[in-house]
Amino acid sequence: MDTFYPNVLWAQRKETISLKVEIGKADAPNIKLSETSLDFEAQGTGATGEKYYKFHLDFFLPIDPEGCVYKISPHSVEIQITKAGVGKWWPRLVPVDQKKPHFLKLNFDKWSTESDEEEQKAAVRANTVNNEVKDSSNHKKTAGNVYLLTYNGIQFMFFSLILFTCLTGRLRSGSEVCATTYDTIGWLVIFSVILSYVEAVHPLLGLVKSSWIQPFIQVSGRCFALLCLWLAEPTAKDGCSVSNLFIAWSLAEVIRYPTYTAQILGIEFKALSWLRYHAWIILYPFGGYSEFEVISAAANYLDEKNIYKLTLPNMFNFSFKLSSFMRLYTAVLVIGVLVLMRHMWKMRQRKFGKRMKYKPA
Repeated sequence: MDTFYPNVLWAQRKETISLKVEIGKADAPNIKLSETSLDFEAQGTGATGEKYYKFHLDFFLPIDPEGCVYKISPHSVEIQITKAGVGKWWPRLVPVDQKKPHFLKLNFDKWSTESDEEEQKAAVRANTVNNEVKDSSNHKKTAGNVYLLTYNGIQFMFFSLILFTCLTGRLRSGSEVCATTYDTIGWLVIFSVILSYVEAVHPLLGLVKSSWIQPFIQVSGRCFALLCLWLAEPTAKDGCSVSNLFIAWSLAEVIRYPTYTAQILGIEFKALSWLRYHAWIILYPFGGYSEFEVISAAANYLDEKNIYKLTLPNMFNFSFKLSSFMRLYTAVLVIGVLVLMRHMWKMRQRKFGKRMKYKPA
């Protein structure tokens, strides 16, 4: 009686062997497994038509018969064989002393080598690391946003208090209260302005996507104005330039910090955005002029008292007058205000500017 052999495709992984017996319509295959061999018989449609097919395979190394399963599909019978003991790669399916059966072929669709599996594991590990890095990055971003929200909230509260104190004092007592503005609220202004220096650190830490130079220069300019107030405190109390300066600074900040908060939260308030990109048109010239008045008054006071200067001769052969430096700074201040206004104008144009598009006739 002739024996008909089906085509058998095999593949392996470190722990398993996969056999695909190409027989269709095999309803009840007879499969016998031992630790060293496999016997298969089934009626079905194979390479030579509707026949009764069978084959025998001896294995290169022992298997675990209880850990084997099979699945019948319309076109094949797939057998999953578990290797015995600690899984390892086999150099071949059948023993060394046996010739490979003619019906046995490699299943290239499922074929895997040791290096392939290592690459897959490496890919899994890399994907895991990438996910961990992404999670870590998300945690850092969340922590950074919480910090920025806290910082913006604190500064908004400080400058709101400064603005409220200055405005209510002016409304109740008019210009008479200007002489006590520095003594009343100056300490909080100094603290809030110095705290603003951290805004130059935020870009360096990657918390915000902007340059550190602009906030550093702006805060340094405010600090210099406060230094002039401190050096010429008696003169600073005269007039309302100090009160005007504090009002201009605080008005700008009670608009700016809520705008930053809304950006962090991904919310846009049109009224707030409009104020952010339009209020500076009044506040920057107003604040710049008030700062000019404060520093000029301080320079005049130092000249009257003839203090804070180094005259010749001295061991350094160098002369210096702080009042002259203050007057030179006021010229730089005017240029700085104009540059800052130009920068804000460009930002306003990008946000609200309407440009006509060319339409061909």
